[in-house]
Amino acid sequence: MSGALNVQALDACVRIEAPEEICRWLGELWGDALASHPTIEVPPIRWEGGREEWTIDLAGDGRIARVETAGALAETMVQINKLGAESVADASAVLHAGTFVVDGIAVAVSGTSGAGKSTTVAAASLQGHSFLSDEVCAIDPATTVVRAYHRPIGIRAGGAAALGLEIPVHHDDYAFVYPWRVSIAGVLAEPAPLGLVAFVHRRPGDVQVVQLSPADALVRLATNSLAAIGRERPMFRKFEHLARTVRVVECHYEDVAAAVDAMADLVRQG
Repeated sequence: MSGALNVQALDACVRIEAPEEICRWLGELWGDALASHPTIEVPPIRWEGGREEWTIDLAGDGRIARVETAGALAETMVQINKLGAESVADASAVLHAGTFVVDGIAVAVSGTSGAGKSTTVAAASLQGHSFLSDEVCAIDPATTVVRAYHRPIGIRAGGAAALGLEIPVHHDDYAFVYPWRVSIAGVLAEPAPLGLVAFVHRRPGDVQVVQLSPADALVRLATNSLAAIGRERPMFRKFEHLARTVRVVECHYEDVAAAVDAMADLVRQG
């Protein structure tokens, strides 16, 4: 039998249509982001097929055929993030980053793929800081307030091991990413003003934090934006304002818990 669920991705209401078993499973994973008051509706994401092989219709962005459940889950998460970023791109500065909150101030964690953005935000949640967003950080350029986007944190096997999180072993469905629902062990945050952007890099040794100049910060912010094609120039102007008003650093780390502590200290120091 077929089923459906609605996921709130910022201003986009993303409808997922799939067999009831899959909808129940996804509903458990996305329980913190199920839609209540959507403002923008987009075409649905459809799962067609069976447990061994799926065809995924990506909300009007093409189809992927003959994909296993793990790949279908990963592609669905990526597409929901894309739709969420697009839904706020006209009004917000949209950064490819995860966000947690320290004493009412948002910390955005950005970087290249595999740098540990999601692992760092998950570590912050486990250390008692509240969770604001993962992957998509939507910032009001006038107030610097970051929108809440309570999707599950996408954690890879290495990150889960570093954090001591157990990925369900009876599933092969998390081969690429495990969507960890934060409210099971942590606290969900309300929107908060951005006080720090940290570009993270893994490397051996103690935590090192390097302050970036406004010019270098602008380059890094723009490089890691989620601006859609045709919106690059207005997005650059939004980041230009943020680069002058928000502290931007590089954070080199080996111990993710120590990196979170260093970021929290920077926020508390003002």
